Amino acid sequence: MATGSKSEKDRDGRRIERWYLACYLRVFDDRTGEIRGQLVDISPQGMLLIGDSPVPVERAWRVRMRLPVTARDQHLITFTATSRWCRQDSQPGFYLTGYQIGDLSPKLEKLLHALIHDFGYEKKGEKG
Repeated sequence: MATGSKSEKDRDGRRIERWYLACYLRVFDDRTGEIRGQLVDISPQGMLLIGDSPVPVERAWRVRMRLPVTARDQHLITFTATSRWCRQDSQPGFYLTGYQIGDLSPKLEKLLHALIHDFGYEKKGEKG
């Protein structure tokens, strides 16, 4: 069960609740099957991925994510995410990329909230 979140301000100064997940989720390019990265945190508005190569910014990607078996009835979700920024991680050879989630249907929003509820947690030392 989710116990908290990481709270950040986006570029417009709005507060965004970002949840770390207690499970390993990879995000794939839906067209090529290439791994876009591993999910670091997520909200219904966006997600942070870590990967091993830089990602072009301001590009819309059709991505898919396989949900944990216990995450409701659906095991795979597909949606559009636009890369908004990318920077090298503190660990050499890794890159962090921030994505804005688009085309958020009511069904997808419900699945993301269920994922956050079932597997989200507050990282120690982070205050919401």
